[in-house]
Amino acid sequence: MGCSTMNVISLSAVQRRHLKVCCQPYPFKVVWVNKANLTVTNSYKVPIQKGNYIDEILCDVLTMHVVHILLG
Repeated sequence: MGCSTMNVISLSAVQRRHLKVCCQPYPFKVVWVNKANLTVTNSYKVPIQKGNYIDEILCDVLTMHVVHILLG
C-alpha cells in the first residue's frame, strides 16, 4: 500500500489573508484532493515558531475545503 504526503495551504486562506505566493517553477498535478485533477502552480512559505525555534514550511497552494491543521 502506497502513501504520499504534501504540505498544503488552501487557496481560500491565501486569498482571505492576502498572502504573497511564489510561482511553482515546475507545476504538477495532484488527484487525491477533492477527487479532482488539480494543478499546483503556486506555493507559500508558512512561518512557524516554537520557543526560540523559527522556520518556514513551503506549502503548495490548492483549491480545497479544510477544517483542520495536521502537523506531524
